[in-house]
Amino acid sequence: MHGNRDFLIGEQFAERTGLKILNDPVVHQIYETTVLLSHGDLYCTDDTEYQAVRRTVRSPEWQAQVLALPLDARRQMAGQARSESATANAAKSDEIMDVNPDAIVAAMREHSVTHMLHGHTHRPAIHEWSTPAGDHLRRMVLGDWYTQGSVGIWDEAGFRLETLAR
Repeated sequence: MHGNRDFLIGEQFAERTGLKILNDPVVHQIYETTVLLSHGDLYCTDDTEYQAVRRTVRSPEWQAQVLALPLDARRQMAGQARSESATANAAKSDEIMDVNPDAIVAAMREHSVTHMLHGHTHRPAIHEWSTPAGDHLRRMVLGDWYTQGSVGIWDEAGFRLETLAR
């Protein structure tokens, strides 16, 4: 599934490496549980600046234009984008950069699931709550790999989040 920095990876790369690129979001059956898998950035709806950039860089037209550039030019663009992103993120509140709870519930309803697994926000946790309609919802969030490893493990016993020392 595409993330923040690998959205230009296409089917040719996937075929050569034996990967399958998943849509974002995608519903998947894990053991006995139907789960909505997502990178997670779709649900950071309060960060309108990020959402505008996301729409641009995920558009096929923009991607075709960028992929037509020489590799050095693309590397320069990527470096500049990372720098601008870091500057913009430093000025944003944690609430703006996190998922919007209403967007999460709406997505879970739209896909008829009670479980969601995502990353992007890098705040590893398992969130559980009940809706007024009585549905018990569970959202599992994977962490980053900057300060420690974050691994989601799903087996017959269910989901658990483990942190690995760096």
